[in-house]
Amino acid sequence: MRYIVVVGAIVLLAIVFRSTSLECRPMHVDEAVHAIKFGRLLEKGSYIYDPAEYHGPTLNYFTLVPAFVTGKKTLEQVTVGTLRSVPLFFGLALLLLFLLLRPVFDDRMVIFAIIFSAFSAPLVFYSRYYIQEVLFITFAYGLLICLIRYFSAYHKGWIAAAGIFLGLMHATKETDILFLTAMIISAVIVVPVFKPKVRIIKKDMAIMIGCGFVISLLFYSSFFSNWKGVYDSFATYMNYLGRAGHNPYHVHPWYYYLKWLFFFKNNTGPVWSEIPILLLAAAGIYHGRRNPWLVFIACNSIILFAIFTLMPYKTPWNIMISWQGIIIVAAYGGAYLYRYKTGRLVLGLVIAHMLWLSSLTNYIYEADQENPYVYAHTMRDIPEVARSVVECAQHSPEGRAIHVQVFCSRHDYWPLPWYFRKLHAVGWYDHINFKLKPAPIIIISPDQEKDLIHFLYDLPPPGERSLYVPISKKTIMLRHGVELNVYIRSDLYAEL
Repeated sequence: MRYIVVVGAIVLLAIVFRSTSLECRPMHVDEAVHAIKFGRLLEKGSYIYDPAEYHGPTLNYFTLVPAFVTGKKTLEQVTVGTLRSVPLFFGLALLLLFLLLRPVFDDRMVIFAIIFSAFSAPLVFYSRYYIQEVLFITFAYGLLICLIRYFSAYHKGWIAAAGIFLGLMHATKETDILFLTAMIISAVIVVPVFKPKVRIIKKDMAIMIGCGFVISLLFYSSFFSNWKGVYDSFATYMNYLGRAGHNPYHVHPWYYYLKWLFFFKNNTGPVWSEIPILLLAAAGIYHGRRNPWLVFIACNSIILFAIFTLMPYKTPWNIMISWQGIIIVAAYGGAYLYRYKTGRLVLGLVIAHMLWLSSLTNYIYEADQENPYVYAHTMRDIPEVARSVVECAQHSPEGRAIHVQVFCSRHDYWPLPWYFRKLHAVGWYDHINFKLKPAPIIIISPDQEKDLIHFLYDLPPPGERSLYVPISKKTIMLRHGVELNVYIRSDLYAEL
């Protein structure tokens, strides 16, 4: 009973901690892209998997649940909270999955795994992010935990559950191939060393693969309406490898993940560091070196970390799949340290440090460059500018049907489609089309300003030219280092 009360208290605190101010952070580019794609599924009831972008379909389909529960039938009605509740839910579900480890590890280790995962700054941050990462982590570790339980008792229920998680993992993100590769390499390392009595039962493996294939097929075929999606779900690996090796926008040095996790300081911000968890993980490896399952999890995490480190393509959320495993190993070190009074004091300080970092990450620097997990993020200007544009629309005779033109090089205008989802006549362009008639509201990247002058004041015949004024006196930043200029026709501006 005491165990249930402790776990319940931790999970309840995690719910409050993660759900507070869920809508305050501006929508990231990736969040907005997934939101617009979900809007098509919500409104038209169809989803076509694109192997070149967007990752797998689970995020979109699972978002139908909170949309249905809250009565949202169009994208206009959907809120940021509706979207972010999906990764939030799966981040909390991951905490409960650790309870399945109780027969394999002691209760204290499981409790620390829940605590460290519940309040880890990066895990909390991405549990409030409308991207696939937390879903992927939950499904991947669901697979790993179910396999551990299966090989401990050889019950077919566990291998079937492992298959379901395998299918969900494949239907979520193409990096599943890296997680599976790391698991296989880890097994090759651990089995010869510990010589556990592991039996490979072909029928049971067939159950796992069969369950995984059925689940994956359901999602990628868009529930039997797009069979090409099943083929594309495997063809996408070539796209991923190409993107991972040659994408110029996310190429970073090999040490970037070490910097992001263990010592990050930018400008006047504080120091972000997960070194306490790393030290506990080192203690966990040392004291658990005779436990084959702990060594397996440690090997899997280290191999994953090495794979992502060696890949030129780097984003901070990618490394979270490895970090989650390191946290589990750290929990073993925490359980060992808890035996001693001094150790309990140290653990208290570690948890306090985690809560402090998590508070900074999620509530104070949630959209600032001082935060290591804020990557290519939308600046706070954008929601404010979007509200001003919508206000202009409300004061115009056309209302929400007012014409808006967005001219941004390389189509670099996201997440504006999310913020303008209630406007019905927005044109999106990567350059100015001189055959068009200027709209009452124009948003443009600074590199096209010369063309804009020609577009507004040279091309229109006399009597049809209008004066345009900036909607804001300050510089508008889309992202760090990326400016936007927003102009409004003077007669409409006068009505504000």
